Amino acid sequence: MAILVAGLLAAGAEADSDDVAFERLAWDFEDGTAQGWFGRNEADGFGVVTPGADSSYAIGVWDRTDQGSGPMVEIDQMVRPGQRLAFSADVRFSESVSDDLVTLSIQTGPSSFTNLIANMPVDADGEWTRIEGIFVVPAFTTMARLYLESPWVGGARGETAAFQVDNVVVDVPGALAWDRDLVPFRETLPGINAGVAVDSRDLIDEMGEVIAHHFSHLVGENHMKPDAWWTADPGAGTAWSAGIESFRIHPEARSILDFAQEHGMTVHGHVLVWHSQVPAWFFSFEDSAQEMAPTAENQQEMVRRIWEYVGIVAGGIAAEYGPFGSDTNPFTSFEVANEVVHGGGGAADATHNLRPDSPWTRIFAPVADSSWVAERGFENRDWFLYEAFQAAEHYFNFVHHVGDARGRLNGREDRVTLWINDYNTERGLIEPANPRTKRYQLLLVVNRLLEAGAPLDGVGHQFHAGLRFPYEGLRLALDLFAFENGHVADRVLQAVTEIDVTIPSNAEANLVAQGRYYREAFDIIRTHHAQHGDIDAVTLWGLNDGRSWRASEYPLLFDDDLAAKPAFFGAVYDAHVLDADIWDRWERPALDGVERP
Repeated sequence: MAILVAGLLAAGAEADSDDVAFERLAWDFEDGTAQGWFGRNEADGFGVVTPGADSSYAIGVWDRTDQGSGPMVEIDQMVRPGQRLAFSADVRFSESVSDDLVTLSIQTGPSSFTNLIANMPVDADGEWTRIEGIFVVPAFTTMARLYLESPWVGGARGETAAFQVDNVVVDVPGALAWDRDLVPFRETLPGINAGVAVDSRDLIDEMGEVIAHHFSHLVGENHMKPDAWWTADPGAGTAWSAGIESFRIHPEARSILDFAQEHGMTVHGHVLVWHSQVPAWFFSFEDSAQEMAPTAENQQEMVRRIWEYVGIVAGGIAAEYGPFGSDTNPFTSFEVANEVVHGGGGAADATHNLRPDSPWTRIFAPVADSSWVAERGFENRDWFLYEAFQAAEHYFNFVHHVGDARGRLNGREDRVTLWINDYNTERGLIEPANPRTKRYQLLLVVNRLLEAGAPLDGVGHQFHAGLRFPYEGLRLALDLFAFENGHVADRVLQAVTEIDVTIPSNAEANLVAQGRYYREAFDIIRTHHAQHGDIDAVTLWGLNDGRSWRASEYPLLFDDDLAAKPAFFGAVYDAHVLDADIWDRWERPALDGVERP
């Protein structure tokens, strides 16, 4: 068991209040036991080893069958959701490695796992290395299991070499002194919602203060996706109705909505229709774990499920937060479809410009009897998208709305706008309407939906960029969907939905180059909006580098101490709030007397 200092609750004790003092957890293994730690995978080797980093004992894992295998400890009685804590440990690989990183993660439910401190480097030659970082405890109820693992590499399972751990400490870090004098990011984007992707860990203490200071719009990074609305995936062989009946608002989603209510912010729902993170029962029948075949009967069943699913989500939110369009419901937009289009190139016609590796595309492949679809004027593959937008319009803007906000872009401020979103729309230069680009495939799908009467209000562009990618492509993507340019069938809103810019290291030259890149990107955004007035929101995909899904590449505006990087100054530069000499001295200049837009 951990050494509990200054009155911290021991495992099994009950807290009288949320104000229990927390000062320090420590495990040194010097009694020759694992002190409550155990192997995450029972099939792998785990136990006390000798020697330790600077003493007699440590713990180790070996014969790891999976990159996620590692030492784990239950801390549900020792911490509270939302606590900001510091972690440190000594770690060494006891076998040769190809990837010398470890990640601190937490399990908070049967299928709920969160990376807390990602990609901490460990000596590749087997020397003990001190790893450390700051994390925030995510929402949990009865389970909170801390563990170390190896990260995924390039989308594949990573290192499985044996490693050892010693001198683990979880402590209370010092307070962060963030800069309250910085011009709020939201004030440098007049007419545009300034968004940030978050979960509950970002909404407390100093991080919450920074978000309230700089942003006006919140997006759930991971907890409003299709699988997040249900308490658990019932698994194969369970009826659709049993899955649907397990609906609830995820605690993480609730924390976002509550924070938005408290601070007068708006919320974007992300996402209803996606090919990933969907419960297995969504695409199968009660008596089979297999995906539905593309038949007329199955397509009609999937349409029925779309309507039921969207209705339950909309109704569940409205039951707790009031009707959409009311003062108590922060949602102003909802992403109906995400990442549904083909990547571009000559093969796109085969799937009618839709993503080939998606169950939606497979199930809605053309079938012999499609007369009910043909009557609407488009083929089967678009049918699920059309119906998803119609269902969202029906439930978000009529049944569960404070009034009748139906009708695209009709000027009603209380309308929940409905969106399609995709990535890599900025890739490929030459011209906006380049037929081999992904943005062109998106254009074809959007135009078919608009021409069929789908209530599609907006087109979102993910911009997960890096220094090696030309920022000029962002201008081309925005230009393609600007109604005045004559490519899109009807006027639509646009958004940059997921912006971050990676760099190879946090060397000063890279940080300055990143700042320049953000400057160019936001110049494109502001210039486009000044010309066309169609950009609804720009959303940073995370608050600070350490909380990013690309943490090892330092992609965001703030560092782990919440200090503004050159990226921040680049993003606000052409709002005319900074002097030009920022690039000669990237630290924050004095902002006294700066004229804000």
